[in-house]
Amino acid sequence: MGRKELPPNGVKSHRARNLPARTNSTGGRFNSKLLANQRALEAAITSSRSPSLHDLRIQLSLDPSVRSISFMESLALDGDEVPVRMIVADRNDGRVAYDIIDKRPYRDIDTQGLLLIALQGSGIRLIEIDSSIIDAEPRAANCRRIWRYRDHPVPAPVIESVVSALARRRRMAIRTLGAKVGLRDPMPTACALICRGLIATNVSKPLNTNSVVSNAADRVTPSLGIPFPT
Repeated sequence: MGRKELPPNGVKSHRARNLPARTNSTGGRFNSKLLANQRALEAAITSSRSPSLHDLRIQLSLDPSVRSISFMESLALDGDEVPVRMIVADRNDGRVAYDIIDKRPYRDIDTQGLLLIALQGSGIRLIEIDSSIIDAEPRAANCRRIWRYRDHPVPAPVIESVVSALARRRRMAIRTLGAKVGLRDPMPTACALICRGLIATNVSKPLNTNSVVSNAADRVTPSLGIPFPT
C-alpha cells in the first residue's frame, strides 16, 4: 500500500526516529532519520499537556503495523478548518485517527458531525479509545521503558548478527539472543532495535531478558500486544 500524504496542518513523522522502511542486506527496513519532524510531533503532543496522548504516541511508534504517525490539528472542509487535535497513524490497513474519549474537549452534535465528515473525506478512520486502554499495565510501562532506548547506539555488525540469528530461529529469548551475538547486557540493544522496527515482542507481558523477540518483518509477533480496537 502506498504511503498517503498528510494535510499541510498535520505534523508528519515516522513512528520512531529510526523507523526502518526499505529492505537492506540484513533483512531489516531502514529509513532516514526525520529528526526535525519528530521534534515537531513531540512539541505538538507536549503542548496538549496530555500524558495519555504522549503514551499513545509511544505505543503507536513501537507497533510494527504503524508506518508513520502525526499530530493533526485540523482538517479543511468547505473552506473552513475543522478542529481535530488527534494522533493519526498511517497503518498497514489505512489511516486512523485515535480519539481519546475521556480526554477530548466537549463536542456538540454539529461539531462531531463535521469532524466525521472531514475525516471521511480525507480517508481517515476514527477509533475511539479511553485512557484506561492506553494506561493498561504492564504494557504502558514496558513501552516507556523500550522508548527510553530509542537513541541507544547499535553497531551495524550487531544489527546484522541479531537479524541473522532470528532469521534462523524466528523466535528467541532476549537473554539467548544476547549470548549468541556477544552482548553482556542485551536489553538496551533489544529495546533500541524494537524502536527501529527491526525486532518485535509482546509488551502486554512482563518485559525482561526472558521475553521472546522475533524479526518484525516475519510478523511472528504481528503487533506489540497493543489492543487498540479495529
